[in-house]
Amino acid sequence: MVGGFVYAVIAFFALGFFAVPSGFHGWLPAALGYLPGLLLITMGLGMGRWPIAIAWAVGAALLLGAWAYRQSAPIHERIEAVAANVSTPPGWTTIDDGSWTGSTWGLFGSWPEVTYTYATPDAPQVATDSYTARLEDDGWEQQPPPDASPSSSPGVIAETWTKGRWTVEVHVAGSHSRPREFDTVVPDALTRVDLYFDGQG
Repeated sequence: MVGGFVYAVIAFFALGFFAVPSGFHGWLPAALGYLPGLLLITMGLGMGRWPIAIAWAVGAALLLGAWAYRQSAPIHERIEAVAANVSTPPGWTTIDDGSWTGSTWGLFGSWPEVTYTYATPDAPQVATDSYTARLEDDGWEQQPPPDASPSSSPGVIAETWTKGRWTVEVHVAGSHSRPREFDTVVPDALTRVDLYFDGQG
């Protein structure tokens, strides 16, 4: 039983270190990773015969795998898949088709985030309304603005939308306003749109 606990602790840190629960369907490999230790624990606790002990261990492994999948920061590819479900309005020009920042090891920096930058001839408010209408159609909900938003600046329209665990910050500004520092340049006389997607909502 002690060996099972030791294994479970090691598995918890190892799976998190290698971002196993963070991937697509990460609950399954996470559950499989927890299973051997849980089998040792259930047998050590004398929880009936082998079939009963196995059933308890499998059930606990699935629950732990699902919990780890929900708590872990999703990998960038999962964030990209969510962002791809929301199409951009016609006439938008792609400037940055998805910059990756952060990592699943959030304690070493920031959590995974994917940034998209577009340019559009639309006025800032028109660009904001056209994109957020698509978010709303896809089931996203707008969040009330914070009292003070350090990520926004004068002349920038900044909105936050969420859908389950997913969050997107929509920043819309003239070409010379830069909500955050990125090495992307929007042509003069066009409106800049920055979309910051993450899965830590």
